[in-house]
Amino acid sequence: MVDLNHSSGYVPGRIGHTAPSLSEGVNARIDAALIKTRAEEPKRLYLGASILGDPCARRVAYAYAAEAGVPLDGRTLRIFETGHVIEGLLATWMKAAGFDLVTLDPGTGEQLGFIDGPLAGHADGIIVGGPKLGFAYPILWEAKGVSDRSWSDLVKNGLRASKLDLLRSGKSLHGLLGPPRLPVHGAE
Repeated sequence: MVDLNHSSGYVPGRIGHTAPSLSEGVNARIDAALIKTRAEEPKRLYLGASILGDPCARRVAYAYAAEAGVPLDGRTLRIFETGHVIEGLLATWMKAAGFDLVTLDPGTGEQLGFIDGPLAGHADGIIVGGPKLGFAYPILWEAKGVSDRSWSDLVKNGLRASKLDLLRSGKSLHGLLGPPRLPVHGAE
């Protein structure tokens, strides 16, 4: 069984077991594969939109110098990969619900984004049309999978207090992507 639950208590190399269970063995191999894949990825040569406006100058400087910091563990990488799958699922649901969601640049087939010198950012999508719900199109679409606790905090305290990095990233993308170069469709 693959462990995607962060509260399961699974700890790689846990002391007290003479032999890992089948689940632990499978998860350890998945973690090792994810860590290997991550290590083979080229270093980012830009500052991402989520770091812009970060109050910690040291964090920004390390990001600019492409200092990786502590490598991510397999469990964290599984969470990230699960988020990518959820993003695709959410996009499918948004389109099925009648939203005209563009997730790839029609001219290049690449993820929507910008590059401006050492700055770069990517958007999950832009909704260019859809049902009348009291806002104007186009709008930036960012998809994030979060835990119940994180979602409750977001609802209770708002984006600025709960997820400032996401707010900064969204504002940076909104400003730096510039006016949408995509056709805007009338609301239905």
